[in-house]
Amino acid sequence: MPYQLMRKKDVQRLRKRLCEEYPGICPVIEETRRGAFAVVEKPRAKVYIIGSLPAVFELEGRLYPTLIAARMAGIDALPYAVVDDGAVKPLLNGADVMAPGIREHSSFQKGDVVAVWRLDKKTPLVIGVALMSSEEIDEKGKGKAIKNMHRAGDSIWQACLSLMREFTKS
Repeated sequence: MPYQLMRKKDVQRLRKRLCEEYPGICPVIEETRRGAFAVVEKPRAKVYIIGSLPAVFELEGRLYPTLIAARMAGIDALPYAVVDDGAVKPLLNGADVMAPGIREHSSFQKGDVVAVWRLDKKTPLVIGVALMSSEEIDEKGKGKAIKNMHRAGDSIWQACLSLMREFTKS
């Protein structure tokens, strides 16, 4: 997969921005200090690799952690929602997260980036943007709660897996 190496100054800016926006992801980024720092242009997004970790992607000017970075950082690294097993297949097919499928969640506001996890709390399924606050989810209990921005199996996920293979063998 073609990639472009980043300048040191751009890497420093990216790290700073990442740690400001997602302090829970920052420790994972700091662990992968050595290695290449690259960006891959996808039709829909840019994927940034730090070390051998596809750490974040940029879509419409906003940074989002990848599912790989979220899993490495753990459930408490980002605001989160945990969904029941009935929601898994629709989410992996690209559906947005519906409030009735949410079994547990942390506190978050409308517009926050949220990681959506399976019931086992070991596997994130979706990185999304909250369409309602956690309080609204509890109050209303229905409707679209989180917009699906990145899911296991999508083009960003496939690019991340490909990049990890490429960067770990070099």
